[in-house]
Amino acid sequence: SLVADGEDSQHSKSGVFANNTSADAGGHAGDISIRGSTVKLTNGGIVDSSTDGLGDGGSIRVSASFLIADGEGIDRQSSGISADSNSSVAGGNAGNIVISGDRVTLRRGGAISSTTYGRGLGGGIAVEEDRFTAIGKSSDGSGSGIFATSQGVKGGDAGEITLNTGTLQLLNGSVLSTITTGSGSSGNIRVQAGQVLVEGSGQITSRSLGTGPAGGVRISSGNVLLESGGSLSVSAANAAAGDLTVQAAKLLSAYNAEITAQANGQGGSVRLTAGAGLTLRNTPVQAQAQTGSGGDIFMDSSRIDLLGKSPLTAFAPVAAGGRVLVLSDNLTRSAASTIDAHGGQTAGTVAVLAPEAVSALARLEGSLAQNTITFQSSCALKIGVDASSFIITGNGGIPIEPGGFLPTLELQLTPKPGN
Repeated sequence: SLVADGEDSQHSKSGVFANNTSADAGGHAGDISIRGSTVKLTNGGIVDSSTDGLGDGGSIRVSASFLIADGEGIDRQSSGISADSNSSVAGGNAGNIVISGDRVTLRRGGAISSTTYGRGLGGGIAVEEDRFTAIGKSSDGSGSGIFATSQGVKGGDAGEITLNTGTLQLLNGSVLSTITTGSGSSGNIRVQAGQVLVEGSGQITSRSLGTGPAGGVRISSGNVLLESGGSLSVSAANAAAGDLTVQAAKLLSAYNAEITAQANGQGGSVRLTAGAGLTLRNTPVQAQAQTGSGGDIFMDSSRIDLLGKSPLTAFAPVAAGGRVLVLSDNLTRSAASTIDAHGGQTAGTVAVLAPEAVSALARLEGSLAQNTITFQSSCALKIGVDASSFIITGNGGIPIEPGGFLPTLELQLTPKPGN
């Protein structure tokens, strides 16, 4: 087992390091490989292989039954694993991070990250675990999670995030994120999981805040649940956005959540598919472009429920609107869940290929019947004591309609003695 906890009085962190600290040329940073039953990084403890110069950062491999990164140090730096390229000029490439084992838990800002600050490429992050849980934020509001970032104005591309797990939980502000703030592109995010839960403002996002394009987000899972502010997004402030794709083999459900693809350039597309059912309640889906053509929205499931306020919008205020295609055997849609594709230049297209039921209360036609009619006597004949008798057995009840006939019943006849 490995435990790295806290800092000393000089703010030197506990942890494992293999860095290139030369700001000029310098060689490559070293690789780090850790195997153990438990790796616990707390209160600023880290595993780090970074480069400050032209040499590349080293790779980091951790194989542990339990990996925990919890909290932050005195300097508010998160506990966790990092492989960065720190040069803001040229800089080497950041190293890759590979995590495998049974369970990863990131809490209170704990992070796995790879960042490039210059022209070097950001490192990729690959995680293969039975269960991955990220929960909560640090003291400055930074979420726990996985981050692949390019922060240089003329920076290289951010790395990609690949996550393969039985259960993925992003809770209370935690994040899976690729970001670029410069000319580099933000990386793609790929998730393969048995179950995905994103709630409490948890996020899976690929963003560009600079001039580079945003990456795409692709999630394949048995079940996907978003709730209480959980969001899936791709966005680009000054470029094109990537595509957002969610494939659920069984159920895809989103309650008070958000699913968006937004761009200043060409809009990204949103594709949502589910084998057994797709339910959105108070969850808008948008594919929006400010200057380019709007993105597309595609939804396909045997049953689709658009409830509360869950509009589908493919919008471009300047150029052509996008396309919206809905395929289902059974579509239920509230009045506030509009389906729209419009643009400032030309309108988009909307195609709904599904039997549709509008979710609203309907006023019944006609007036109420009087109860005196409903409960009128079925037979006015009074039977004498010397007469033969018959007994009605079976369902009994009242006529289907007031004044109408009873349903067919079984009759049992008893003749009078001597007849």
